[in-house]
Amino acid sequence: MEEQKKRLQNFGVEFADKLNIIKPLARIYDLTFNIDKIPDIEKEIREYSNTGEKRGEVLIPLVMGRNDFGTYLDVILAHAFRVRGYEPTLLLCDHDLDMCLAKQWMSSESAACEICNFMGGEFLRRFGLEYTPISEFETTTKTHTSSGDTYRGVDIDGIATASTRAYLKIYNLDKHPKSEEIYNRFKKSAKLLTDIAFELFQRHNYDAVLSNNSAYLVGAVFLSVGNQFDTPSWDIDVGFRSQSILCGNMNNRSSLPTFPNRDSASERLNRPLSDEESSTLEKFMQDRMSGKDVRFNHAQLGSGSFQSSSDSTVYGAFTNLPWDGSLTATKKKAFNNVFTWVDRTIEIFKENPQLKLYIKTHPAEVLRVTNESFYEWITSNYSLPENIELMSPDTGINPYEFMRKLDRGLVWNSTTGLEMSYLGIPVIVSGDTHYKGYGFTFDPVDDDEYKQLLLKSNLDISAKKHELAKRYAHYLFIERHIKFPYYETVDGDFRPIAPTHSQLIPGNEDIDLLIEAIVKNKPIPDVKDTISPNSPTP
Repeated sequence: MEEQKKRLQNFGVEFADKLNIIKPLARIYDLTFNIDKIPDIEKEIREYSNTGEKRGEVLIPLVMGRNDFGTYLDVILAHAFRVRGYEPTLLLCDHDLDMCLAKQWMSSESAACEICNFMGGEFLRRFGLEYTPISEFETTTKTHTSSGDTYRGVDIDGIATASTRAYLKIYNLDKHPKSEEIYNRFKKSAKLLTDIAFELFQRHNYDAVLSNNSAYLVGAVFLSVGNQFDTPSWDIDVGFRSQSILCGNMNNRSSLPTFPNRDSASERLNRPLSDEESSTLEKFMQDRMSGKDVRFNHAQLGSGSFQSSSDSTVYGAFTNLPWDGSLTATKKKAFNNVFTWVDRTIEIFKENPQLKLYIKTHPAEVLRVTNESFYEWITSNYSLPENIELMSPDTGINPYEFMRKLDRGLVWNSTTGLEMSYLGIPVIVSGDTHYKGYGFTFDPVDDDEYKQLLLKSNLDISAKKHELAKRYAHYLFIERHIKFPYYETVDGDFRPIAPTHSQLIPGNEDIDLLIEAIVKNKPIPDVKDTISPNSPTP
């Protein structure tokens, strides 16, 4: 049904494009289908004017209407900053990017641009925020040389590669005929945005730069340039918990929001949980595994029971969505990529029929559009022996019941690795993930060590490791999350909840905490230790 709807929409868009009436049609489309994604905003916010002392400036690029939550988060934070005396700089794309992720969702790029521009502008108008179209910048791309992979200190190759994978929804780009063209267009856009970012930072003395999706084009460029100017550079996105946000920082091992500040995390893991903290964590994990207080209810994906058909040691390997942005974190990994890891895992279990392996493919392979899936890749390329069972993305088995039946877990970077560690299951991590290297997972550095760990007969999670896993889980799920009750997720879809002016002004403890952490460039939990409801607003 959804596929038929999309084909019909694309047919209408292509027809309108040929008749040169795409602009009015895009406006009608937005007003019909998308406008409910922008709630009505009260007059106090729309007509706000700061009459007090200017305390600083923040850069919040790039408003793109197709990124519903990201844009909504941008405008809320812009208002929260301006009521505290920080002047926000906001940019709106007005069809100047040669390529961006917003262009993937319609067959007509011009239609996608019209809709994205209109929606982005509408977000800004409803919050009464001033903005600058990126077409007003005089870029200097022709006067700066590029080494190929980098441009003015920005890794445009990595940005273009990750963005191309997300655009085409595949990891192995050599398998798509348009990948080189799309990649080069993303590089061109990355250069343009880099020049705009440099121009802004040379004109302004920003106190912080905020963005989201730092794995991809817009967030990656502006945060990278901000970091070069020693400006606090933050990636802010939805959290694991319902109605929450999570913050990443360019100074961390990865800027992705899941990755913590190393020193802050290590300090927390050296501190035992109090009885109250232990109870809070236990309740949250019980809720999470039953589908409560979560942004996406993985427990609802299956209610079926699981029973292993083997009496030998049972392993569970959890794959990823192949092109997901989390795979851009690659500083610590045992294999070249996630496909090599899966291939080597299958090979080792083929050589050791006394061991049992279940490969659990990611549910996003059926819940989200993808042009490459591990389930299909494994099915097409391998004849699996009896000791290896491949589970489909929509297997119908409760994922947490499945985890509890395993003797050992194998992951690249999946959050399931942390959840299994919390349950007391030893986990081998082969990719780069936020919880790696904190002493409660087994982290091989290469192929040989990976095989040794797989075949080790006494690979158990000690009481110390289990306790460290619990402390890290508390740090991530309880301490690092900030309440953000201005949206909800219904059946996987973002639904905005209009904030009031009184909710965003100084005195809101969560917003005060967030802004102080951003401006001071400190981890949320560290600032939380020092701030009190009566502390002066930053």
